Amino acid sequence: MKNLLLVSVLLLSVVSYAQWETYEYKDEFGDPTGNTFEVFQVVGLFSNSVAIDEDCGFVFKHDVGEAYTVIIYPYNRTSHERFVEATFQLLKIKTANGVEEVEAFVSRKGEIYFGRDNYTALHNIISSPGEYTMLMNYENNYYDSKYIVSFTIN
Repeated sequence: MKNLLLVSVLLLSVVSYAQWETYEYKDEFGDPTGNTFEVFQVVGLFSNSVAIDEDCGFVFKHDVGEAYTVIIYPYNRTSHERFVEATFQLLKIKTANGVEEVEAFVSRKGEIYFGRDNYTALHNIISSPGEYTMLMNYENNYYDSKYIVSFTIN
């Protein structure tokens, strides 16, 4: 019970307000292409065999109508997460209406990718203003890590 209370207090203290910012893609010469994407950054927590509830940066990228990508930065540093293998993982997203689950592809470069079939599922969950908490337990034959981030979309 004490652990549950501690985790709840930690989560409440790390809720971030997410504001999508729009950027424009550039070609190989640095010229704007006219195609845009949206980004927001938040800080959550991660745990694994050597870290417990350490800061973790999350960069959410939205290619409107196509894909969402979430890039994970352990310890909230500039180097992204590295996984032993690329896998599909089930993520849980807590909303005001309950908990939703959506599968995503997790790359070896620490990117959670929601494309094609699962883009619409995630978009339907987080497209409205509100408070959200996303949880991923990355599991494979070698180790597991837990990532959790709370954010409010205005």
